[in-house]
Amino acid sequence: INREDNPDYTSPPGVNPERDRSKPDEEVYGNEQSLNLILTDLEQNEKREAVKYLFRPLDVFNYSEMKLFIHGDETGNSISGANGRYRAEVYFRFGGDTNNYYEYRQPVDTGWNEISILFSELTAIKQARIRTDSVASLGVNGSPGHSYQILGNPTLTGIKFLTVGIVNISDTSNPGAISGEVWVNELRVIGADDTPGFAYSISTSFKMADLMTVSFNMSQTSPYFHRLADRFGSRVESKNWSVNTDLNVLKLLPINLPESNLRLTYSHTESV
Repeated sequence: INREDNPDYTSPPGVNPERDRSKPDEEVYGNEQSLNLILTDLEQNEKREAVKYLFRPLDVFNYSEMKLFIHGDETGNSISGANGRYRAEVYFRFGGDTNNYYEYRQPVDTGWNEISILFSELTAIKQARIRTDSVASLGVNGSPGHSYQILGNPTLTGIKFLTVGIVNISDTSNPGAISGEVWVNELRVIGADDTPGFAYSISTSFKMADLMTVSFNMSQTSPYFHRLADRFGSRVESKNWSVNTDLNVLKLLPINLPESNLRLTYSHTESV
C-alpha cells in the first residue's frame, strides 16, 4: 500500500518520500509505501505472518536499538478492538531459525505506533533465564501489554529471517473472528557504536658489530578499530609480540676458525 495509489494511505510520522538525487534540477520524489497485511475472519488463537529469509546473515551487534512502525486499522473493523479492549496482538520476530529467535509483542492499536526494541534488554533476558528450550518473556516498562520474548540461543550477529505476524488473542469479552489491515513500515536499526578504537605497531632492531643482532616487534589492535573501508571493528582485541636473537658464537672463541660458521638463534613469539 502506498501514497500514490491509495488515497487513504498516510505515512508514519516523520517519514517523508525520498528525493531522487539523480535529477538535481527537478524535485522528483519516490513513492512512500508500507507492507499491508490484510486479514479476513482470523479465528481466535490463530495467527498469520509474513516472513523474509535473508540470503546473507544480518549482523546488528554494533547497534543499540531496532525500530519499526505498526499501523492498526482505523476503519472500524474489529482487528484493533474497541472501548480500550484489544482483540489482536502483533509480533516482530528475528533470529537464526524457528527454534532460536528474539521477539517483540504488543497489542494492535489504531493509527501508527512505533516499536522500539532495545538490544540490551533482549540480551539481559537471554543471560538471566534458566532454560533455553522454552519461551522466556519479560514485560516492557511503561508499556502495558508489550513484552520481549526469546527462545533458544539466538544471536545478534547471525539474523537469518525477519517475521511480522498477527494473532487473534483469546478474549471472552471479544469472541469470534477478526478482520482488518495492519501496515508495517520503516524497519531500521539506530544507535551505531562509535566508540573510538586504536591500533599500533612497533618494530626495532639492535646490532652489536658482527657478534649479535636482536630484533623486536609488537602490535596491538582494539576491538573498535577498523579501516576506512569498514563500518565497525572486528570486536576482537589482539596483541602480538616477538623477539629474535642471532648470536655468532665464533666471535666469542679465542681461536680463529676460518671458513667456519657457528651461530645460535633464539626466537619467541606470543599472540593473544
